[in-house]
Amino acid sequence: MTKEHWSEIKAREVIEHCQEHADELQDEIVVASGASTSGRLHVGNARDVLTADAVARVLRERYHEDVRVVWVSDDVDPLRRIPRDLDGKLSEDYLGMPYKAIPVGDEPYSDRWARNFVEELREFGVEVDWISSAELYTDSSFAKLVREVVNDYYGGGRRLASVLERFGLEDARVYMPVCEECGRIATTRVVDVDGWRVEYVCEGQHEIGDAVLEGCGHRGELDLKEPIEVNGFEIPPGKLGWRIEWPTRWVYLGVACEPFGKDHYVAGGSYEVGSAIAEEFFGFPAPVPVPYEWITLDGKAMSSSKGHYVTLSDWGEVCHREVLRYLVLRGKPLKHLDLDLRFGLLQAVDDYDELEKRYFTGESDERERRIYELSRVDRIPDECPPHVPFRFCAVVAQVVGIEDDVSEEEFERALEIFRRTGHLESEPEDFGREWLRERLEKASRWVDKYAPEEARFRVRDEPEPVKLSDREREFLEDLARRLESETTKEDPETLQRAVFEAARTAGLRPADAFRVFYNVVIGKDRGPRAGTLIAAVGVDRISRLIRGCLEASED
Repeated sequence: MTKEHWSEIKAREVIEHCQEHADELQDEIVVASGASTSGRLHVGNARDVLTADAVARVLRERYHEDVRVVWVSDDVDPLRRIPRDLDGKLSEDYLGMPYKAIPVGDEPYSDRWARNFVEELREFGVEVDWISSAELYTDSSFAKLVREVVNDYYGGGRRLASVLERFGLEDARVYMPVCEECGRIATTRVVDVDGWRVEYVCEGQHEIGDAVLEGCGHRGELDLKEPIEVNGFEIPPGKLGWRIEWPTRWVYLGVACEPFGKDHYVAGGSYEVGSAIAEEFFGFPAPVPVPYEWITLDGKAMSSSKGHYVTLSDWGEVCHREVLRYLVLRGKPLKHLDLDLRFGLLQAVDDYDELEKRYFTGESDERERRIYELSRVDRIPDECPPHVPFRFCAVVAQVVGIEDDVSEEEFERALEIFRRTGHLESEPEDFGREWLRERLEKASRWVDKYAPEEARFRVRDEPEPVKLSDREREFLEDLARRLESETTKEDPETLQRAVFEAARTAGLRPADAFRVFYNVVIGKDRGPRAGTLIAAVGVDRISRLIRGCLEASED
């Protein structure tokens, strides 16, 4: 029996959940996602939304048309450290203030990151309803839920306190007012509440990120439903602590399913606490969880504050967007994913191409078909694209001299190489041509931005002398003869074998043979796979370089 894809299992769980709790949930199925807008949002943040999108796609296809994916930007959280992108551009005076109150140009710090991310998601086939948490707090319905929480906890009620105490959270900061004097949310504490009114004081020392902040000493009053002004921006008067805010959002939005990082799913973590609050305090069913593992970059956690990340736009410049969707969605959400934008990216494209071929030939099983369909940014094409390997396109782009956009002349030269080397089974038209052009452009940018040094090269225009031993000379002479043979095919595998065979005949170690070959052709000790390079450049030109080098290197 074919295993189901994880998205289908989760979609079925969501439908069963909605049927069981039909009285508490609305007819529209809400799948929620979100992220803190502390800095530039990256591919690591996208796993959350891509996971939500996958569940929503299956729900719409199989069960329910009315499915909404929301993405909440946590923009009332306090700034803990200056992100690398804004180092030297943002004053440390803003530490402890809500992101929504920090100006970058003429807009809030958080809006820039959130808007960019939502636009990038759209390019990756994900449509979300972007909800600012700051806007939630100024909505009357959400404000009423906040008032219920604040008055129960600070007014001596036991419903919320009993839940928090059960998890050892009796000292939790349930509500954090924004100080009207210094603008900070990280240095305040509630003194008294009465209905909509909250009395607070800004005092004491508070560790936040790498800094220690001092309260300004101000004592004031806020109205839970009335926004205040900080740095010229209108923001909420405060916010709930995360473990309380999360279930409050579930209730307000009617969330039926939500993906989130695995750290929230541990015993006593945010999801368990939030579920207890949602069910026991609000009488609302906790949504179906989809915990996921982090996406790392070169083995390290992505961090916008430390500048170690890759954005969706970064990926889209150098590789097909479908490939990233494929990488994120092919395995279970709790499977670790490490991105390598060097040779790892080439393997990822190969794997995606193989899946696409199997899909169009009918060889894929049910799970593979679902993975391919979820990988698509838009509709499934009418025909299978011509699968010229991405790594071969990277070599051809350098042979042709493509830099970013592909001119018509460069494209025709590339097509000629694809034909000569047997990479095109038929002449591409319309969709196939545009797809190949896009792959060439992305491969060219990949070479420029991420390719290791050995993958970058420039073929010599003219032969140049190289110091050669007798065996090295014998190797080059034999290789030239093999390339000039009428029986030699110009496919990379045949040409790769020709290099090995010439080395063996000359009694030369393969490593030494390849070093000599690369020095003759590109003036370096290392380079792209020899067979691939010969195929792209052409046996005639390679042979001329070898013959010319042999002649120029004679004593």
